[in-house]
Parts: sequence; structure tokens; C-alpha cells
Amino acid sequence: MDSPSDPVGDTVSAPVVLTRPTGHNQGLACLLSPRDIPVLEWPGGVIEPLEHTAPERADVVVFASPNAVRHCEPFPQAVVIAQGPGTARSLQERGISVHHIADPPRSSGVVGAVLKCAEPPATIVIVGGDLRGSSATQVLREHGFTVCTLTVYRNVAPSSMAYSRVPLTAVVYASPSAAQRLIGVNPWLVEVPAIAMGPTTAQALTALGAARISVASDPTDAALAYAVDALLETP
Repeated sequence: MDSPSDPVGDTVSAPVVLTRPTGHNQGLACLLSPRDIPVLEWPGGVIEPLEHTAPERADVVVFASPNAVRHCEPFPQAVVIAQGPGTARSLQERGISVHHIADPPRSSGVVGAVLKCAEPPATIVIVGGDLRGSSATQVLREHGFTVCTLTVYRNVAPSSMAYSRVPLTAVVYASPSAAQRLIGVNPWLVEVPAIAMGPTTAQALTALGAARISVASDPTDAALAYAVDALLETP
């Protein structure tokens, strides 16, 4: 099998559906193009920036997603934690130094990263969207930290999400909300092989009744492309 960053092979006629918001699918589409895999963009959400004011002081700032980085106002000097490699890249593109990357790129990884670089009652600011989970916030508060959440964008459903039944190789779901919205409007998608960006999205797909689910090893375009490649090579 080819490496995650170089998926190549035979031409595939049925497209792969990408579900990130419009303008966020180019990286994965480029990785799929050497295999001549056609792609369709069926956005599972629309990102809308929200007005916000960054706190005057923070000991640690956690960015929960690349969108949190894109839509956040500048912060005062603080230790910066990225919830995953994609978020780290977005921070670096803005010239922001990343001190820690949460591993795994979920709430448990965020808690572990904070515990490595701060002690209670340090002030932790978690920057994200309106659908962000709250488990890291709760656990950090139980440890004695002062935790503030800053919502800098919201994820809303597109105005149109109904699609005609067509042959598809797979649907790549970038989030639980994308899976819930798309399958909710297009129940036939449960029959199409699903590729989940992570275990939380996979759990949502299982609850929705998806028949065949693959989970990317990490939330990166390379890992998603590798999962597509593995799916195509499976008899």
C-alpha cells in the first residue's frame, strides 16, 4: 500500500464526497487527484465568524480547531496548545508559536497537554466553535484550573443539503454534525462506505446506522487519503 501522502493506483469512476465547509476541502482533494479519484463537495456545515473579545490575560490558550485559529482575534502572550496537527499548522501559518500539540487530538489530549505546562489555578482559555464539546473544560476545572471558553464561530447547516442518490465510493465525514445533517436529509447515505475523521465522528455514524465505517488514524488530510486508499484496496 502506498504511503498516506501518496495515494496512487487505478482510476476509480465513482466519486468520493468531501463534507468540510466550502473552501476547506482542497488539501484532501489534491491528495486524491493522483489516483484520478473524482470528488464531490457536499458541505456538512457553514462557518460563520462571531464577534468576540479576547481576554486581557491568559496563562494557556487552547485552540480547538483550525477554524478557531482563523477566526480568533490576537491573544496576549501565553502558552499555546493546538488540539491536533491541523490546528498546529494553522497557528504556524499565522506566525503563532505552538508549545504543545494535544495527543490524542481530543479532550483527553488537551487535558494532558495542559497538565504538562501549567499548574492550578492557572487561567486556561479554550477557543473554538459553538459545537465544541465541554469535557476538557469540566475536567480542567476539577483539577483546579480557571477555565474560560471563547466561542469565535458557529457551525450552521447549509441552506440546501438534499442530494440525488448516485453511485459513490465513500463519504468522508469531518465531524459528527456533518454526519448528522447529511444523513438526516439523505438517509440513503448510510449504505455508502463512510470514512470518519476520528472516533467521535465514527460514534455518530454508528448511531446513525452507517453500514461500513473506516476511521482515519489522525485528523489530517494525509490520514484521510490513506483511509480512502485502504478502502479502495479492500475486496
